[in-house]
Amino acid sequence: MIKLIGKLAVLPLALIWGAAASAQAPDIAVKLIGASYFEAPPNRDKNLAIFSTGSSLERVEIHAVATSASKVFAELTPGFEKHDISVTAVLPDKTMLSLGEAAISAIFKVSNDAKARTFNLKLDRLPDRAISGLIFEGALPVQVAKGFLKLSAKFEARAGSKFALGDVKAVVEKLDGQTLTLAGDLGLTRLRSIAIKQADGRVIAAERYGYSVMNAAVETTWKFTSAPASGTLEAELYQPLEAVKVPIRFVIGKPY
Repeated sequence: MIKLIGKLAVLPLALIWGAAASAQAPDIAVKLIGASYFEAPPNRDKNLAIFSTGSSLERVEIHAVATSASKVFAELTPGFEKHDISVTAVLPDKTMLSLGEAAISAIFKVSNDAKARTFNLKLDRLPDRAISGLIFEGALPVQVAKGFLKLSAKFEARAGSKFALGDVKAVVEKLDGQTLTLAGDLGLTRLRSIAIKQADGRVIAAERYGYSVMNAAVETTWKFTSAPASGTLEAELYQPLEAVKVPIRFVIGKPY
């Protein structure tokens, strides 16, 4: 049974007709784990918009997980906006109607062992006619590595200081309480984790707090358990990092 709130629906697996990943990334499997379907009121009347739906009256969003037996997924994926995932509507008479490209979310989760990651695809507009389903098809860009490399470097807790972890170079852009912002090139996307070991042996751990990627410039912010102090920066890097495209094809049935 499908429970509707307005016309918001979560699709049961019986309405997800198919999913596939293939040759360009043979070690990566993709599994569809759910979908939501939100259709605007008749005639797309904005006065009938359901409370809290935001600027978009319509939305079909699919949720999937990619897994790999021998590779690990990087947490940062520059170029995620450069994809080729098209959406086609299947009409009741079995004809097709192109709806352009799907949007792909920049926010996703990676498992603790980095062997799996989620991704979401979204379409914000449906045709002004009846449809039977939608086909999402194309290639999803991801970054993978064979494993992790542990490196360390001398760290000075002041803005403007520099350090290098192998061939990955970074500048301390900003220190603000418990947060540290690093700036550099795309090499910074290889950072999986960092911590600071002080002279007394105490380790200040950190977790990724935010990042931005613009062309080849990267900023990444980390939040520590206490204010960062000078010492030895201990890091784990993805090694080596490789960009691959994962072919996908999802066929989603209309839930009502």
